[in-house]
Amino acid sequence: MSTPILRQNQGSVIVATASALGSTLASTTTNGTYSSATRINNSSLAALLMDVWLAGSFGSSPAGAGALQLALIARDNAGTIGPTPSSSILGKFYTFTPSPSGTGTLVYKIEAIPLPYDCDVYIVNNSTGQTFTFQNSLNSSADALLIQPWSPGT
Repeated sequence: MSTPILRQNQGSVIVATASALGSTLASTTTNGTYSSATRINNSSLAALLMDVWLAGSFGSSPAGAGALQLALIARDNAGTIGPTPSSSILGKFYTFTPSPSGTGTLVYKIEAIPLPYDCDVYIVNNSTGQTFTFQNSLNSSADALLIQPWSPGT
């Protein structure tokens, strides 16, 4: 029997409200529009991974080819913010599930993302063709974004 990998050494949950993220991500059918940054300073947490939850809705059904994504831009050793992501700036991108569909509020999730030492997190509306609105429906309806740092253990 294999040994299960458990989520241990969890740090405090990192949260952001809809207004802190910028309230909406504009409609685009090419490239992406980006939220305001949420900083994750992992220097004291020493967590290896993170799970991310995002709550929001589209004004109308998004295009099937688009995606909601999380962009990670690392800071330097002095904590200086990196470049704001754009179509010409490469960062690490992760795609939320489920795929965008419909118009009701959904909770999107990404699990087990490698967590850098110090970085900024951006939410990307990548080519969905519809405006995405952040909804404060997580954490007792107080937040639109939850990030849980953790490390595996047995």
